[in-house]
Amino acid sequence: MKQYYPGHMEKGKHTIRRLIAHVDLVAEVCDARIPKSSRNPDLVKWTCSKRRVVILNRKDLADPAATELWLSALARAGEEAIASDGNSGEGLSELERVIRRGLRVMVVGIPNVGKSSIINRLARRRKAPTGMKVGVTRGLQWIRLPGGAMLLDLPGILRPNIGSRETRYHLAIAGLLPEDVYDIEEAAESLLAYLRQRAPENLTRAYGGYTLESVGRSRGYLLSGDRVDLKKSARAVMHDFRAGKLGTFTLEMPEED
Repeated sequence: MKQYYPGHMEKGKHTIRRLIAHVDLVAEVCDARIPKSSRNPDLVKWTCSKRRVVILNRKDLADPAATELWLSALARAGEEAIASDGNSGEGLSELERVIRRGLRVMVVGIPNVGKSSIINRLARRRKAPTGMKVGVTRGLQWIRLPGGAMLLDLPGILRPNIGSRETRYHLAIAGLLPEDVYDIEEAAESLLAYLRQRAPENLTRAYGGYTLESVGRSRGYLLSGDRVDLKKSARAVMHDFRAGKLGTFTLEMPEED
């Protein structure tokens, strides 16, 4: 797998260090399906001088029981945390209670964890660009909320070295890495292996089997010679998982730390 650390992320790192003295609160957004892999430890280090709140976003796609375990684990570790669904706004009323009038809030996280969707919900209108393409936000902007607080939206920042193969696969499966920096067939096979253990009936119901071959034949993704288009099949599995069509799952549990 290739490394992925575009220049705007390096610029974002320096921006955080430069502006941290001018904010009152840091809201770190991560993905509730992979709370460990979707956090950048550097962001914690750069913002630890301020009050912080961790937002487990996309709670609608995660296992609810696992999300509660993560919230408890974060609280035991001394971290303030909430769970949210940035698209529907569920859970954000708790965040609004934290963001009082006059506060200046820096919103940070890795790319595509849903920072902009949360900001748009809080602002009651579309202010920050959103999209499934990794790295949509490139610049920084201050956004005024109805209650008078100001939010600073920053580009997503990954660590220069993502880490283990498992971490890379988790980021890939959740849609937090661009496809050209990982092998999509390997990542999809990893996901299928996980689902075979947790919910094999979901796979048989969706595809009639547990392999990329099964996925391709059930969807008609065939090449010449009756061969299955494995790459197209892999994209289908990843898409279905990210959309919640295969069930709600959390790939990482706090007791694994």
